[in-house]
Amino acid sequence: MNKILFIAGLVVVLISGGALSFAQTATQGVSTDAAIPITSVSSVAPVEKCGVNTFQANDQCSDKSFRSAYFQCYDGYEEKQSDNSCKSSEEWQEYGKKICASRCAVVKPMPMPAPMPVPAPIPTVAKPVPAVSTCNLNEPSMREYDQLIIQLRKAEAAGDKQLAQEITDKIISLKREIAKNQEGCKTGSATPIPIAEPAKPTVVGSGSGVGIDSYYRQKLQKVMSANDGAEKQIESLKILRSEIDSMIEKMIAGRTEFNASEVSGLVSEVKVLPGEIKANEISVKTTDKKIKIDVGAKELSIEPKEKEVIVNDGEINVKAEAVSIKDNVLSVGNSEVKLSPSEVINKLQLAPKVMELKEENSVAVYKMKIDEKRKLFGFIPITIEKSVNADAANGNVVSETRPWWSFLSTK
Repeated sequence: MNKILFIAGLVVVLISGGALSFAQTATQGVSTDAAIPITSVSSVAPVEKCGVNTFQANDQCSDKSFRSAYFQCYDGYEEKQSDNSCKSSEEWQEYGKKICASRCAVVKPMPMPAPMPVPAPIPTVAKPVPAVSTCNLNEPSMREYDQLIIQLRKAEAAGDKQLAQEITDKIISLKREIAKNQEGCKTGSATPIPIAEPAKPTVVGSGSGVGIDSYYRQKLQKVMSANDGAEKQIESLKILRSEIDSMIEKMIAGRTEFNASEVSGLVSEVKVLPGEIKANEISVKTTDKKIKIDVGAKELSIEPKEKEVIVNDGEINVKAEAVSIKDNVLSVGNSEVKLSPSEVINKLQLAPKVMELKEENSVAVYKMKIDEKRKLFGFIPITIEKSVNADAANGNVVSETRPWWSFLSTK
């Protein structure tokens, strides 16, 4: 019996050893890495990027020039510049490169996965790509449409049916002209690219008019590209204009200051009155807002106060009854203000104690009150108040007056 058990155990050991040996032999020389492919991700080090991250030219003057441009640098800095003389897109881009040259941010690129085994390519038959043409509205047409819609709303609000019909006829005529031009720009069998629904900007306290302007232009393109009848299209344009006005009102009411260029493409005129800012038909009651605008070589700040409007130029405060801004140009009455207060003061070498901005004889003038030291009868030192009016367009003296008795004094 013991011999039988011994022989059985020996057989088990031999069989186990043989199986182990067979398994080792079967796996010898086979790479487990090759049998089970593993996708690895290569590590990409962060890199520093400098310059312009986002660029957009706005307010088109002609086919190749623009009045303003928006820049965003890699470090998040944003700036919108305007120039009434108009610049090409390339010139604006060069300007953006200069202001963003030293503005950098460390950017971590997305990690790149290791290449996977590429399957054998499947033969395909190349298909011809159909030609596609896009015929968008140009800047003058968009501005004309915008102004006509605003005029139509005013006429309807005033109950002037005759004027409303005249404006409607102009809109229909413009629509036909644009449709004709769009047909002419299509080539071959090309079909217009469908314009996607633009994302509506969220207007908050820190919101920018740049987003509203972009949304409005895209939406206007979409409405005008639709094959709707004139009546339906006009109604869609009026609804769009009301939507944009609501956004502008929220932006002005929600911010303490904004640049005039942010709304220049959205409204035809901004009026600053005592206690009020008006943008087209929008009215925001306020005494604590600031509108920034470039005049001459300086950036001025326009502030509506309770009884007057203040034009700030650094330490210089100029009073005005009201001012207006149209196409990024400051005006008083119907006269353009081309020079800042400080530029006029420096040109005339004066130190006014009081300064006002008014329109007189169809000319914008800075009215200045200045203390002047003189000698009464040639030997008694006195100080008199002299009034100097200077042209706000060129800085030249328009008039100069002293008290009637000043002829008794000398310098």
